[in-house]
Amino acid sequence: VNTNVKFILLNSALNCLGSSVWNRTMLSAYLYTSTMSAGIFVTVGTFSSILSAGELSSAVIAGYLTDKYRRDVVIRMGSMIHIVGNVSMIVAVILMHNNIKLFMVGVALYSISFGLRVTSSWALFADSLTSRTRNYYFSMRAMVLKFSLSIGPIVTLVMFCLFGDYWTLSACQVVITIGLIIDLVGAILAFVPSDDFAVSDDN
Repeated sequence: VNTNVKFILLNSALNCLGSSVWNRTMLSAYLYTSTMSAGIFVTVGTFSSILSAGELSSAVIAGYLTDKYRRDVVIRMGSMIHIVGNVSMIVAVILMHNNIKLFMVGVALYSISFGLRVTSSWALFADSLTSRTRNYYFSMRAMVLKFSLSIGPIVTLVMFCLFGDYWTLSACQVVITIGLIIDLVGAILAFVPSDDFAVSDDN
């Protein structure tokens, strides 16, 4: 199997798994427990707006950069921003005792990196497959994404079983940090794929 294909599949699995835990599942609970304990209130809508705006704007930029420059350069640029964003969120949650402003900066960086990484990795993934194997591996990637994204709801179910309707801030901190670390590992692996491993036009 092509090196790009293996690592982009692994990167996609870890990113979706981590994101399904910290973003799709725990973000609203964490914001509620952390801001209420600090005597303030930040809506989930604020963070959702940041995520959407960053992803949309960066995807447009990534489309231009991917056509003009090497895709691995764009992926690595996005991954560097991704790493800084995730580390910022981990520091905000653990070391700075739920610093919401720093956490918001981390979310903004993550959203910007998302468009850069995903747009470019899809292009490199397609160019790393022959026409004979493309349908198979695209279907495999879709299944990997769906399976990884399903883990978040399972985590929610476990949380409800353990804590009922009243989740503690410490429990939310642990789960959201685990999700961020998984996501971070995926971002590091994104440095492996290269345009040099892509399938040539002759093949």
